[in-house]
Amino acid sequence: MAVVGWERLGDLSGVPSREALLAELEEAYPDKGKNTLLNWLGQIWPFLREMQPGDLVALPLKQRPLVVLGRVKGPYQYRRELPPPCRHTRPVEWIKEIPRTRIDQDLLYSLGAFMTVCRIQRNNAEERFRTYLEGQPSLPSASPLEIPEGGGEAMDLEAVALDQIRSFLSRRFKGHRLTELVAAVLSVQ
Repeated sequence: MAVVGWERLGDLSGVPSREALLAELEEAYPDKGKNTLLNWLGQIWPFLREMQPGDLVALPLKQRPLVVLGRVKGPYQYRRELPPPCRHTRPVEWIKEIPRTRIDQDLLYSLGAFMTVCRIQRNNAEERFRTYLEGQPSLPSASPLEIPEGGGEAMDLEAVALDQIRSFLSRRFKGHRLTELVAAVLSVQ
């Protein structure tokens, strides 16, 4: 199951349009500015209406250095029995966990966006994630170190930095070299 927050919103199953959803957001969050509400609208509407069964989902985990891939299995559901921040759901079959160190940096930058729900379209992202799901080597990107600039989505700089450190360590310190690095760090402490 995939979940999004916005706990002040009730069941959105009957919301017929983006305009109606914006009105729901304005009523539930009168303390938020127009730009914030429009940003949220741009995340909630795709989760509510645009995602389709079979669509690929990539979920970067915050507590572990993994990205979980899955496929949407059904429509939006509002589940009252779940705790308030977890009631807006989509059934998803989670298929595979992939270490962040195995994912190309440009894809990690896109996953590091602050948006909860977004469609990543640059650099053939969907096809490249499909190759990860199938266990094949990644397809080359057009620009492996592309970092979105002004106009691109906001990035979680901490996640980007951690990804770069993990990638560097996994390339530079394999096998016994990693053991030597850990020993050196421990001796310094």
